[in-house]
Amino acid sequence: MMSGRSAGVPVVSWAPHVVRASSVALVAANLVIAATALFQEWGYYQALWIFWCEMAIIGVFNLLRMVIVGFAGSPLGSLLSPDNWAGRIVVVVVLGGFFIARFGGAVLGIGVLLLVLPSMVTHGPGPVDSKVISTWMSAVNFAR
Repeated sequence: MMSGRSAGVPVVSWAPHVVRASSVALVAANLVIAATALFQEWGYYQALWIFWCEMAIIGVFNLLRMVIVGFAGSPLGSLLSPDNWAGRIVVVVVLGGFFIARFGGAVLGIGVLLLVLPSMVTHGPGPVDSKVISTWMSAVNFAR
């Protein structure tokens, strides 16, 4: 009888799971949005705007975290000396710029889609192909 081992494979003892406050806050915020949407009888469009705003707030928060870690922490571990302020500025500008371009572009694209969506659904076929409109209309009817 092997106690704690099976065919030479050690039993892995897992560290206690630590729940981060940001994860709890994110889940709680989404539950509040879901409950409000259910009890206030929001449509999909209002919920999409709320989640878009949440996404933008999370992006701004993460950009601020990058700036703080870039100047007060060790952004690249031991690769960047704590005394090298020029290097820190370059890292913050390059990585922050990349984050703004990628994440900000996604937020902007989704925001434009949310602005255009009602006109695509309510005005019927126009310069956009009628098959696209019918697909949007079926998605709207499914969401109701």
